[in-house]
Amino acid sequence: MENFFASLKRNIKLAYKSVIFHFKQFLCFYVALFLIQFLFGVVVTSVANVNFMRQQDAENTRYHITLVGLSKQQMQDVMSCKNYGVDYARVKATPRDDVYDCTVTFENEKGDSPQKLYKRFRSEVFEERKAFKDQSIDVVKSPLYTVYEKQVSN
Repeated sequence: MENFFASLKRNIKLAYKSVIFHFKQFLCFYVALFLIQFLFGVVVTSVANVNFMRQQDAENTRYHITLVGLSKQQMQDVMSCKNYGVDYARVKATPRDDVYDCTVTFENEKGDSPQKLYKRFRSEVFEERKAFKDQSIDVVKSPLYTVYEKQVSN
């Protein structure tokens, strides 16, 4: 076993010396290794970035409608919709300046379309709450909602 380690040590020393002292001969090899590693790093990084961006896009479009420019009272009424029987909508509020934007995702086990659920949500939340009387609400439909609209119209 001692002979093996002695031989290994001697061979490593010889290889190290030949590489260091004949650096110019191995320069093309070093450049090729560097380029291959660099290109591999670029490919891995770009694939990771694309996967991250796809995941972010999917998370950002997993809602059906956005209620834009709500006051604090309106936002609280929409957020508390679970308390008065709306169990088919998941609501998330995000503050913007002095107003709030609420994204609403409709979930239903019965298989109703988001259009039916939106009409039901509008009648149960907007028309019955005092915070929404005599005020117009800007509703922005997401790409997910418009896909459902196109499927229904076809």
